[in-house]
Amino acid sequence: MQLVAYFDAEIDEPGLVAAVHEVGLRDVEVRTPTLSVLELGRDEHVYTWRVVRERELELGG
Repeated sequence: MQLVAYFDAEIDEPGLVAAVHEVGLRDVEVRTPTLSVLELGRDEHVYTWRVVRERELELGG
């Protein structure tokens, strides 16, 4: 099972990891926000994507 979460503000990272572990998920990865430019395709009724470019975003105003 994979779970993806999105936050648009700062979070308590240790608290988030503890809460996820509490519900039985063990592999937790918290990543720095990244802006991705994707090339999307849909050949033969299958969605595909290719990462064209990525850039990590800095938190804060």
